[in-house]
Amino acid sequence: MNLKLAQIAGIVRYEFRLHWRGRILFVIMLAILVLSGVGYVMILGNADLPSPGLITSALLIIMLIFLLPVVVSDTIPKDRQLGVRELLDALPVTQGVYLLGKLLGGYGVTFSVLGLIVLPLGIFYGLSPETVSFPPYLEIWFAGAVALVIMNTGLGVLLPTAQPNRRRAIILMVAVLALSVVLSGRSFQGDNITTFLNPTRLPLIMYYLGDVAHAGSMEVTRFKPVDVWLSIGVGLIEIVIVGVAVWAWPRWRENRLLGKG
Repeated sequence: MNLKLAQIAGIVRYEFRLHWRGRILFVIMLAILVLSGVGYVMILGNADLPSPGLITSALLIIMLIFLLPVVVSDTIPKDRQLGVRELLDALPVTQGVYLLGKLLGGYGVTFSVLGLIVLPLGIFYGLSPETVSFPPYLEIWFAGAVALVIMNTGLGVLLPTAQPNRRRAIILMVAVLALSVVLSGRSFQGDNITTFLNPTRLPLIMYYLGDVAHAGSMEVTRFKPVDVWLSIGVGLIEIVIVGVAVWAWPRWRENRLLGKG
């Protein structure tokens, strides 16, 4: 047990260092902060809209849905491309330990980005002339954003597991998210099982942006807190199902090959 924990910890540290050395996370973090500041200034003082702090925070959650899963999509395929996977297969590292380490490493990276964003934005909003209600602001970040990171980062790490290289992993993740956007059209007018299964997580977005959409005369469903929790629950089940599938697939394939032999 101690050996497995040490192996998981080692994989997590490896992933954390590797992602931050690539500097793409730093670029994304800087872009999010700049866009947040620009968006805040543009809508500051507009009495027809809710608090600018809450709107920009909700918009940034949308960026978390579509950016971070793509960034972490090469977490596992890059090992196969660089030959690291073959080295690990020669070591006493089980498939479950490997996948769990990669998943936790992806979470560590994305949560570090989230933490480095939420603190300066909170200070910025606190010092701004516009009064910001911090309880809703904290709810967006520590409920909505955390849930989105867990669900969509998990999908970003696990879905491309079978891809042979980083390029195909990124293409797959972009295609999945693009298809999710196309299929989410009807979700604005109703809440059904496909709405909660969709990786765009519309119940979470529209729960915070619903007032803005209605102010713009859009016909959208008003999602309730129970819809948000249902979306989170379904998303977590998705992660478990995908995780079990990518864990079991190599074992099934190996057993089938041995059976044929």
